[in-house]
Amino acid sequence: MQQRIRLVQRLVKPSKQDKFSQISNAFAFGGGFKNGGISEEAMNLIRPIFRFDYMGAAEFEFGNVPKALAKIFDQREQMIHFEILIEPKNIGKNYQREYANEICPPFPDQSKPVYVFCHKDDRKEVEDFIRYEAKNKHTSQKYCLKEGTLLNLSLDPVDSRDGIQGWLELDNGFMFFTDKEMFEKTIALFA
Repeated sequence: MQQRIRLVQRLVKPSKQDKFSQISNAFAFGGGFKNGGISEEAMNLIRPIFRFDYMGAAEFEFGNVPKALAKIFDQREQMIHFEILIEPKNIGKNYQREYANEICPPFPDQSKPVYVFCHKDDRKEVEDFIRYEAKNKHTSQKYCLKEGTLLNLSLDPVDSRDGIQGWLELDNGFMFFTDKEMFEKTIALFA
């Protein structure tokens, strides 16, 4: 791992391409560069796979996202993809369970897959990071992330609005997903 893990961009399943979804995704990068600095051609390739969650910090808005994607593309020959299973005892419960006004689905009773795309030399550190984030409910003190991954919400969804199902780490260039389709389309994009 070249740098410590600090910036992790959350990714959301793509929505149907109507005017509202196009407008809402236009603000994913706040007041920074248009599309966070990603070219329109690249955005056209990405839009059917995932959307970017608004992170609320300038570090995500001024070119770090396209730099991370370029790094992955440049290192694609050394990138590997694999699946890890997170056991229910290692999933931090979704905080919304405590405040839900309606009946929540049951807490997961089976291991949940996380699909990983990273540099082959970083496999162990990436897996350790994902397992740590899955278990912890809040922004981790161990990694001092600028913004939380909210991975536990994806592993323990309470309602259909829990749409974060992918992540792009910006400092070292790796990705992980709880949605297999997003993962497979991302792998195909970089092939």
